[in-house]
Amino acid sequence: MANTIAARELLLRMLGKGVTGDAGLLYRWLQMYFALREQPLSANFLEFKDDFSLDVQELFRGLPAGTELPVNEQEIEIILRKLHEDNIIELVAPYDEYRLKDFKARCQNIPLTEGFFACNNLDFNPLQYIRSRVTRFCECHRIAPEHKEEIVIAVTEAAENAVKYSDQYAIYVWQRLDNDTYHIKVYNGVPELDLNSEISRGKFSEDVSLMRGVLVMSKLLDHLDIIRDSEKRRVEFVGSKKIAITNR
Repeated sequence: MANTIAARELLLRMLGKGVTGDAGLLYRWLQMYFALREQPLSANFLEFKDDFSLDVQELFRGLPAGTELPVNEQEIEIILRKLHEDNIIELVAPYDEYRLKDFKARCQNIPLTEGFFACNNLDFNPLQYIRSRVTRFCECHRIAPEHKEEIVIAVTEAAENAVKYSDQYAIYVWQRLDNDTYHIKVYNGVPELDLNSEISRGKFSEDVSLMRGVLVMSKLLDHLDIIRDSEKRRVEFVGSKKIAITNR
């Protein structure tokens, strides 16, 4: 019973971040947050420790140190169905994914700037998580649907590159709405560049894939820059786009 109560609270806190997902996705995202909690921030991400505390550590507030994920995916589904029966969450078409029932009311409290974390382990579906959070951010701030779709595609491309090339567990995503402009930054860690080693293992063939993603992003965003900081050993995707706000 205690495990079920803990799982229920964790799910509500996860959904409170604005994500939408089915039982499988939500279970994997909870696994991701447990993994992020166990991996301390590396030196090149320490400047984001406040956001790490708000985004990752806050999820486990009040739970005993060392608490493990208490249930499996099937039990997550049972808890979600009960929350749905109790009218706390709702199913969203067309994929029958869950979100909080008071999602629209909560939108009023979503800040214009937010930073959050994912990881480079594809088993946890981090790209879908990033996509979900960016989508809900755009919807809450009433970004026009056509601009929302372009933003989501561009950010997903940036996140895919970040996950693929990162040598650090954490991926950091920062987004902001400033009047009529949406800003996005995606950070990932990279090792020191050894040119001879990169050539010998065919690294430049991978760069072709990277450039395809960059071309997609450059078509969808008004501004795009990729900054490699050798001192901090990280890459920063920086983008912005002029957007329209809907009245509804």
